[in-house]
Amino acid sequence: MRNNIFFNVMKKALAITVYLADIIMAVMLCVYIAHDRRLAAAPRVLYHKFDCPHCANVEKFLHDNGGAAKAGIVLAEVSRNQRNAILHAKRALSCGLTADNLPLPLLWDGDKCIVGDRDIIVYLGGKDELPKN
Repeated sequence: MRNNIFFNVMKKALAITVYLADIIMAVMLCVYIAHDRRLAAAPRVLYHKFDCPHCANVEKFLHDNGGAAKAGIVLAEVSRNQRNAILHAKRALSCGLTADNLPLPLLWDGDKCIVGDRDIIVYLGGKDELPKN
């Protein structure tokens, strides 16, 4: 009798666990879809990575000029976010860039790719005041 009760309790616990796992997976899928749609619908997306000095130049420019949101730019970090990395590759390829040369920073303005800190900063209304490398 005790084994039957234990078995029934374990069976119900397993069913609840599976049900909760399904809910969590559905929520995660919705978050991924919403993230992709947000990037796809954004008028401008800046693809960057944390350890990129050229990306840091653009991020500093944005920060000094009111932030990315004020400029209508969504930031998409690619080194720690695989979804962003895939979208970056797709966007770069759509601009005619090759898969073996995916540049950063890359700004998508809705029509074209602007590549490199100097060109992005000038495009956003800044001056080319970066030191020459």
